[in-house]
Amino acid sequence: MYVFPVTTRLRRTASLFTFLFGTVASGCGGTAAPEDAGSDSPQVNTCDSAIDCNDGLFCNGVEMCAPASALADERGCIDAEAPPCAAAVCDEAQDSCGSCEDDADGDSARSIACGGNDCDDDDPNRFPGNLEVCDSVDQDCDPATVGDVDLDNDQAIDDACCNGAVCGTDCDETRPNVNRLAPEVCDGFDNDCNTRIDEGVLVPSWPDADNDGWGDAAATPTMTCTVATGRVTRGGDCNEGNVLIHPEATEFCNSVNDDCDGSIDENGAAVCEATLPGSEALCQNGECVITGCNGTRVDCNGVFTDGCEVDVCTSPAACDGCGLPCQAQATCGGGQCSHNRSFPYSLTVLRDALTGEPIPGATITVLGTCISYGAVTNEQGAFELIYRNGLVRIEAPGYPVHIQPRSPVTGSYGPLISQAALDAWLASEDLTADPTRAIVIANFVDDMQNLDPLIRTTRGGTHHYVDGGVFSPGTQEPDQVLLNVLPGRARVGGSVNVNGCGSSCEVEAELSLEPGTVTYVDGFRCTTVCA
Repeated sequence: MYVFPVTTRLRRTASLFTFLFGTVASGCGGTAAPEDAGSDSPQVNTCDSAIDCNDGLFCNGVEMCAPASALADERGCIDAEAPPCAAAVCDEAQDSCGSCEDDADGDSARSIACGGNDCDDDDPNRFPGNLEVCDSVDQDCDPATVGDVDLDNDQAIDDACCNGAVCGTDCDETRPNVNRLAPEVCDGFDNDCNTRIDEGVLVPSWPDADNDGWGDAAATPTMTCTVATGRVTRGGDCNEGNVLIHPEATEFCNSVNDDCDGSIDENGAAVCEATLPGSEALCQNGECVITGCNGTRVDCNGVFTDGCEVDVCTSPAACDGCGLPCQAQATCGGGQCSHNRSFPYSLTVLRDALTGEPIPGATITVLGTCISYGAVTNEQGAFELIYRNGLVRIEAPGYPVHIQPRSPVTGSYGPLISQAALDAWLASEDLTADPTRAIVIANFVDDMQNLDPLIRTTRGGTHHYVDGGVFSPGTQEPDQVLLNVLPGRARVGGSVNVNGCGSSCEVEAELSLEPGTVTYVDGFRCTTVCA
């Protein structure tokens, strides 16, 4: 005969009492007490456990306490998911499923197959209400509990405590700041138990040998909690030997990548103009080149580092033009000295260098002055101009723009090389003129053909000899051409030592070279010294 556990007997007694009491009350005309104290019985308090939801009946299964469920009643209880006897006839009177062996392990907990909640009826150490210990076994038949081992008192259970796939969240019970809910800090430990150490909190650093605040771009950054002396938290420095070179440096015109962006001298023109007062400038081959002056400012001294240093409208030392000083104690205003100063006029004819023919309709403008001086050649190519030692710009139909000094040979300006003659020579030599550069053509007066080359300039350019009949007929010596010269102020000349004699020649006047223009010079001053 099967012996019910004590709890079962008490439940059966209560059920029998309820049944008898209800019968008597009904027979006496009173209201019968409800037989099912389950989900349809009104309760005030919300359940705390499944015991609070037990309706005393066996065959409808074990009710559960689940206040958060959408199926819960006002007490927070939900019905059993399925009746206990899936494979046998349920016996409410015996609280059993036919001949089901409902407590095979003797732990006083009915097996799930027999309508109970013992998750393992073959193991007396596994039943609801049992003490859950830290291992991989579910002692209390509740998969959500894993034990209570928390040696470091951080409110996180040791991750060695598991029920199936559910485990504790503490991977180090010796450190209270280590568990899966802890933030990762930079201390050399895996604080958040994700098998990585100090992730997201390490600081990258690069060596900074020149102490400019930027680390070596070629170095591999080191990840550490703190940045050591001599290291910085940003890389990108392309030159650790120069404190002035780094990604935030100013780019200068110096053929150096100052700001480490891979480009050299970008925005060089703006840099040059900012450092050369009153000038229009370009950055060419790491050097600032003055290509023009603003307003009435002039580069009288030919020194590139101080820009267009003179305002010829107000400077007594260069009133209305370089080399035109006022007399002692006189002032300069509007290009006029406070004393009277007369200027001689020159009358001359502008001619073609190759044909010797006069050039009518050419506009001649004096450069580097405060007051505008100019002239236009008449039908005979003649013009009258206030004498100046400076430069003039000559513009004539059929000719490239010429910027020329006064010829010491003719005492005037010109001659001009026609565009046709220039193009023909370029084609014959298979050469191309760069429109951003200038051309200098020199004609010899002295017999200095031993000089090779006679002319050169710090502005560079490709040197060519040209037969004298091409540009300057009637001369025996060949002309020399500097093709594609950098714009800017320049002097042309050259020197050579032959058989112990050193010879040098230069143009007395200073030149102003502009993009796309031609400068024709003659009258070299030459000296020869022999040992």
